[in-house]
Amino acid sequence: MSKSHQPDTAMHAFEFATGTFMARRKWNETGARELRDAAMQAVMARGGLEPSGGAKLAVLREGDVMIGYRTPFNPLPKPSEALKYKAALAGRTRSHEAYGIDVWSEGSGKVFSAAWTTRDELRVELLKPGAWQDRITALAAPPDAARQPPRPTPLRAAERAIQSLERENRQLRRTIAGLTLDRLVLSQAAAGDL
Repeated sequence: MSKSHQPDTAMHAFEFATGTFMARRKWNETGARELRDAAMQAVMARGGLEPSGGAKLAVLREGDVMIGYRTPFNPLPKPSEALKYKAALAGRTRSHEAYGIDVWSEGSGKVFSAAWTTRDELRVELLKPGAWQDRITALAAPPDAARQPPRPTPLRAAERAIQSLERENRQLRRTIAGLTLDRLVLSQAAAGDL
């Protein structure tokens, strides 16, 4: 092995041996954004909510790929001290970004992990190139409308239920406002102020 290809730290050795590239490595930001966007589209179109520790994550399990997507509304639980220590030894820190997505591929384990802020400042924590990238892109593509209509997903059903509850809530607020106004008019009439 030539001197230029020899890893100089334990972390570099780990990355070199496993093909894992951490965020501090050079990576193609456009490609990482495209992977993140495709994974998000796939989860939102075909996934559902699943419990994960103390949180519910949007998850898609399709064939040999699993995608987990978190938002500020379903943050991950706090890690244990042992897990923090293990991550520190591996040179990793806990992501404090509001959003995150992780992809696992059967036989390869976790192959992609990215986190980003509300201002879309992306941080790639893990990227192992492989065939899973084509699978993610295929899952993100809309289903061919001529062959099969999009199937309803638990996320879409939950979204419709929330919209229905919001409409009902607005109607109830209007009703309460009307009753309050009626009560005010009746109280003024009873007092002879009308």
